Amino acid sequence: MKKKILIICSIVVAVLSIVSVYAAYSYSKSIDGDATTGEVEVISKHFLFYDIVNDVRSNTPMEFDVNQNVIDEENGINISQGKITSYASKKLGYSDDLPYTHLNQLGIKAVFKAEVDVYVRLRVQDAWKSRKIYKNGNISTNSIVKGNAISTALSSDENWKYDAITGYIYYKTMVESSSDEITIEFDFPSDYYYPVGTASYRESVIVDLSFKVDIVQANRASSKWGFDVEDYLAN
Repeated sequence: MKKKILIICSIVVAVLSIVSVYAAYSYSKSIDGDATTGEVEVISKHFLFYDIVNDVRSNTPMEFDVNQNVIDEENGINISQGKITSYASKKLGYSDDLPYTHLNQLGIKAVFKAEVDVYVRLRVQDAWKSRKIYKNGNISTNSIVKGNAISTALSSDENWKYDAITGYIYYKTMVESSSDEITIEFDFPSDYYYPVGTASYRESVIVDLSFKVDIVQANRASSKWGFDVEDYLAN
């Protein structure tokens, strides 16, 4: 009897070990966020800044690593803890303007390696604030509820599809595997300005931006993200 119990216990242990190994293997194949696996490696993430000289936008942007804190008042670059701050509305040249660039001069860049075909999406984390300066000198700052004016800034790049509900921006094309580094970029529209109202105050809109990269193996994208990826990106 004891011998039978030992045999049964041994079988149970063996089965559990196989299940555990399989589960660990399956987990290691999951490509999510900035995690590194044997198949996908996110190498770097950068904010892009397009300078404007004589009303002409540069074709070659300056790049700033998101992990570096940067204060460049000449160009209005303010990066802290992976977040960049910019004006979404148009600065009008008042002495109390803050030293930030315009959102329409910015972009996002990610560099990665993929040994398998993948789909890519960006999770843009953004906080929009209205800054009102009243005639008596008082200043108030309030959060802005997301609406069409914000969606416009995130949905204009033809290579990407923005989902206003989740905040994800999906790269429309499946990225094929390569032994070389792969670069993807998202640019905010060069003509974008958040519209502001006029009343007994001057209003400006400021936005804090950060982003995460989410890469998933192409043949697992639909199950991983919970919808038919090919159909969604095709429409």
